[in-house]
Amino acid sequence: MPADWRTTSPVSASTDVADAPGIRATLDAVSRAPFARRDEPPASTTFVLEDGAVVPAVDDLRRWILALGRPPFEHVLVVGDGSGYVSAVLARLARRVVLVERSAARVEGARRRLALAGVDVDLRHGDGTAGVRDGTPFDAILFLPTTRSLPPALLEQLAPEGHFVAPDPRPGRLLRVVRHADGFAREELGSDPPPARLGDLLVAETGVHRSQVEHAAREAQRTQRRLGEVLVEETSLSELDVYRALAHQRGIPFGDVDGLLGKVDLEVVRAVPRAFLLHNHVLPIA
Repeated sequence: MPADWRTTSPVSASTDVADAPGIRATLDAVSRAPFARRDEPPASTTFVLEDGAVVPAVDDLRRWILALGRPPFEHVLVVGDGSGYVSAVLARLARRVVLVERSAARVEGARRRLALAGVDVDLRHGDGTAGVRDGTPFDAILFLPTTRSLPPALLEQLAPEGHFVAPDPRPGRLLRVVRHADGFAREELGSDPPPARLGDLLVAETGVHRSQVEHAAREAQRTQRRLGEVLVEETSLSELDVYRALAHQRGIPFGDVDGLLGKVDLEVVRAVPRAFLLHNHVLPIA
């Protein structure tokens, strides 16, 4: 670890930063409808668009913004927001937002959706790990591609006391780096509340009644079957409803096959022997 780094102990994202005024109001004010393929989806849902771009759940986005510091921000850099939704929200909290996306198709998709939403964002096509040459420094950088390594070029583009935030590969955790006068401080944000129960999610996101879920839970326990299996059998819920709720419970983006295929990392596919991918049933997703 470089001499100008220091690491702090993991802290709770819920208590590390107070809920700054205006964040919840901003999230409520930005409709997700322009960034979806259908009517505005439930705020608790994370979903994948046709081009592979991810629209996060509102609570996830709120945690990311809280980790970035206290708005209003001056200059914000967002990397990997192919849907444009995250940048649209941050545009209401910052003087200038720059969005860098490596997929040309997602750049055009984000451009269309942002125009539909009437949001002005500086949208660029390129390698987000290199940051941008102009407009620096940034007081907040949100890096959305899952990573275990920190892009050094991005950290150098942080303003003094600027915050870099990235979702950790482990569900429910964030990685944050703060630039101080004497170097960079890296910390993990976690200690989230336990994930919501499947039944609670299905009640919140579908038309199923809580009494139906409770009855199905008793039946599942009696017959040693899965709750989702019983609910599909006894109610109007489909397997798709159950899988969507399971994905939400585990913090996994949920989408159709076309959307996920749009995220296949072709460079990895070309580099790894096909026999290995077939044998292990692996499809690398960017």
